[in-house]
Amino acid sequence: MLSISNIGLNQASSYYEKDDYYSRSSSDDDDWQGKLKNNYSFSDKFNPVEFNQALKSMPNPKRVGFDLTFSAPKSVSIAMVLNDNLKSEIINAHNKAVSETLKEIEDKEIETRITTNGVIERVKTGKMAAAKFNHFVSRNQDMQLHTHCVILNRTEYNGKSYAISNENLYDKHIIYGQLYRNRLAKNLQELGYKCHMTDVDKGFFELDDISQELIDNFSSRRLEIKDKLKTWDNFSAKAADRATQLTRKAKENKDLKILEKSWREDLQGVSLKKAEITLDKTIKSESLKRAVDNLSEHSFAFSAKELERATLAEGCLSGLNRDDFQKMFQKALDKSEILCLGEIKTGNDITTYYSTAENIELENSILENIKNESVLKALNDVDKNLNFLATKNNWTLSDEQYQAILFVAKNTNQYNVIQGLAGTGKTYMLNATRELYEQQGYVVRGASFTGKAAEGLANGAKIKSSTLHSFFNKLEKESGTNLNSNGIKNTWDFSGLKPSIKPELWVIDEAGLLDNNLFLTLQKAAKLKNAKVLLVGDNKQLLPVGAGNAYSNLIQKNAISTCFLSEIKRQENTEILQAVKEAVNGDVSKSLDILSKNIIELKTAPARFKAITKEFCSLDMFERNKTIILTAKNSDRNKLNELIRSELIQRREILEENQVDIEVLGRDSKKIVKKFAPQDKIIFTKNDYKIGVMNGQTGTIFAGISKNKCLKVLLENGKTILVDTNVYKNLDYGYCITSYKAQGVTAERAIINVDSAQKSLNTRNSYYVNISRAKKGVSIYTDNQAKIKEQFALWAKKITSEDFKISKKVPKISIPKIPIPVIGQGLSLGLKAANLSLKLITKTTNLALKSATFSDKKNDKLKNNSGFHI
Repeated sequence: MLSISNIGLNQASSYYEKDDYYSRSSSDDDDWQGKLKNNYSFSDKFNPVEFNQALKSMPNPKRVGFDLTFSAPKSVSIAMVLNDNLKSEIINAHNKAVSETLKEIEDKEIETRITTNGVIERVKTGKMAAAKFNHFVSRNQDMQLHTHCVILNRTEYNGKSYAISNENLYDKHIIYGQLYRNRLAKNLQELGYKCHMTDVDKGFFELDDISQELIDNFSSRRLEIKDKLKTWDNFSAKAADRATQLTRKAKENKDLKILEKSWREDLQGVSLKKAEITLDKTIKSESLKRAVDNLSEHSFAFSAKELERATLAEGCLSGLNRDDFQKMFQKALDKSEILCLGEIKTGNDITTYYSTAENIELENSILENIKNESVLKALNDVDKNLNFLATKNNWTLSDEQYQAILFVAKNTNQYNVIQGLAGTGKTYMLNATRELYEQQGYVVRGASFTGKAAEGLANGAKIKSSTLHSFFNKLEKESGTNLNSNGIKNTWDFSGLKPSIKPELWVIDEAGLLDNNLFLTLQKAAKLKNAKVLLVGDNKQLLPVGAGNAYSNLIQKNAISTCFLSEIKRQENTEILQAVKEAVNGDVSKSLDILSKNIIELKTAPARFKAITKEFCSLDMFERNKTIILTAKNSDRNKLNELIRSELIQRREILEENQVDIEVLGRDSKKIVKKFAPQDKIIFTKNDYKIGVMNGQTGTIFAGISKNKCLKVLLENGKTILVDTNVYKNLDYGYCITSYKAQGVTAERAIINVDSAQKSLNTRNSYYVNISRAKKGVSIYTDNQAKIKEQFALWAKKITSEDFKISKKVPKISIPKIPIPVIGQGLSLGLKAANLSLKLITKTTNLALKSATFSDKKNDKLKNNSGFHI
């Protein structure tokens, strides 16, 4: 791990205090490093007097330097104290990794600002002086090997001294933290100590012979920081640095020898085995591909910086470095395994994005499938039959809803869209649509990305529905290609599917949550079944988690047959109705002003959670059942659920003596023991059609829990089920849910938690979704009204091919030869002259992209048939 902070004169001077809180054994490891070190060091050994003089010579005492702190994994720190020989080996391995990483930082990231003719530019100097201090103990008196590298705030350019421009140090410190871990892992394995990855996405590793139990036992400092991050619900690197500062305890002066003796007593019997280890070349060679695959699951396009971070993390145990990445990146570009799309400007930042041929093919395949959709029969005598059913069932359809039903029933296109704002009565309209189609012999089937929305479709529109994944599993099973279609899947084989005897209408609710992969999968199945597909959603609501945004793209391109519903009917409270209208089509600032009397500003998360708990628990049971609590992050959801439950126990509405310990599965299928009791509201987190539940569905335990831990649950749809928790373990408390799971939900009241620190989640989409859930009442709890007003002003957006203006023809232009950028030196649209041929013609599509060639000749030209505007 690498943390970074600016430091002033007083703070920097403390790094060499005798017997300070880091309990240093000696100063033998203290050293200077960097091309400018001789400007400040005149002795053979590190001299603290010279260090303090260097600090005082800095022009700005408030910013004398930057502290880059390299921290070893906890298992490495534990191994360090087992015996003196290990201590020497591990400290040397750590020091070598730190020195090499610090040298790379000097060469590639040290810059200054130069003003020429009134224009300020950042210039790379590659010169610095850094003082390094090894420390071995955390403030909590746990062993923790870490090195403080104090980079003095001076560099040189053309013989003159300048302050360091620190943007690169902050922007790249996560990458350099990964490079340190990669080097350390390599050094340890070369010594014969086996390592294993604990988090591939983040690039974290530990030593094989140090158990997780030991790591947890000696990680009290880490747990303090983690708890602080949970309180903020912000796990960014910046937040971690701040949490580290805020959770610091007072200094304790303990002799390292005494601590080491105590640790060794606690670690008796623990040892490290040596083995002949050869670094796995496969890990290194495949790291970029795995990184690309991982990024492509979530994004259509990615920056070089994102790809580098992911690749370095994947290649941690292989000793992968930045030069390795550059070579692999260039090779992938040369072979067209990665394609340069172009630039996107966000504010003052310009970022070059890359993608894969598969991602581009996927987007184009979706569009081509719409263009080549089957022509299906319209329903017979639609007006006459709809009027008959409306009279018979006493439907009170609005003109908009009536026209939407006619649009679907008379349309001969295979794919139709009902794009409706939240609360426009889409479910009510779908109920009438279902009956009209069933009257004429159709089988109507429903699916949605979330179980909660599928439940709403089943209850409100009487359409037999499931989650989309379950829907695909059933179709695959029907095709006969996979008789065991269970579990989470990303690909399905429908090759055996055939049209049914009866025609089918597939209603896909909350279609805006489908990523490109799911959308194309739906198209493949619909083509084989010759089913009519009705996509129902709202492209102003939350975006797909995975790559792409096909639903919104098709609507915006006018590429799919679409009917719009805009008359909002859900809100019974006129103020909330107007706030929702302003949120989606007007001025967010006005929307928040309308709700201002319902916005409560409390600066800390604990204060907000306490107030939310009080408001919810003060409602009677009938009102609670019609109220939802919404928050963006899972950690906040967990905390609110625990607090609400504790309050209900205090009120004796849940009896503590009736609680039963039940083992459930948390995130990443981790086993957790939680207490459940009658009157607990619970949420199901996995589909199980044997017992009749879907992911996101909620219910209440309404009877005593049996000795064998079976729960009697009353679902919100009025059904009662029996849940054997020895078999089904995907349960949690359901008082508070995330905004994402709330899409498609309607409630009388909504209590909403908004934290301005969760900036990336506070979008206009989320605000619109949250307030539009409620019919009668909204309460918003936040730490900063002014900040969230700014954050809610912006719509969330996913990058797609549309951002790069892909077209069939581009004017022939000459462009200079631009090398692939060295990551960290500013991204440019650089494809090193590489004969990059984009031949993206698939079986089902005739892509707009036909080829793009970047030649290595003196006068590079972008050819006419390029697929990109650059």
